[in-house]
Amino acid sequence: MMEFNMSAPIEIPHNRTKASYVLTVVSVLSMSLGAYNIYAVNNNPTNGSVICEQRNGDTNEVIHDEIDANFNSEFASKAGMIARLENLYGDLQHEGWDGYGSAPLEESSYNNTKKLLELLSGSQLSFWNLFPSPNGTFLLSAKSGIASINIGNKEFSYAAMKGEIRLMGKETFDADQAAKVVEHIHSIFRYG
Repeated sequence: MMEFNMSAPIEIPHNRTKASYVLTVVSVLSMSLGAYNIYAVNNNPTNGSVICEQRNGDTNEVIHDEIDANFNSEFASKAGMIARLENLYGDLQHEGWDGYGSAPLEESSYNNTKKLLELLSGSQLSFWNLFPSPNGTFLLSAKSGIASINIGNKEFSYAAMKGEIRLMGKETFDADQAAKVVEHIHSIFRYG
């Protein structure tokens, strides 16, 4: 089985067609495959996966590999979250962006959030929404349940509640430690 390595996500404008999205995926894959070059791409209408026809660089033999819908979903979740981070940071660099005197989004908070998002998998990120905070930081908020992680310039804070379970804290920012907190929250809510 061939192993795929993820390259840095590519921002995908919302008005792109599915065909151009597939070509973006192919571009990322072709950068990651080393000795293999992507030759052709077809959508598999039966299960939504993408079939890549490749030519082995050494023998020129045609190889067909199917990239399943899980890969597409994983890629889309992570790329979408990082694209949202980039857009929020780019758009909210002025004071009062919320109409109520909010601070511009902080560069250090942006960098810390990006480090955390890069550590998390697309399936983990699919359980979270990303929002700007009026104090210039970024907030990950669980899509279901009561949980949030606020990522600041030097610290991050978190809170999660389910029944009698309460998880709360504030720590110096470390992307690995923040990722462990996300994993702990996922275990509390039994996400994925």
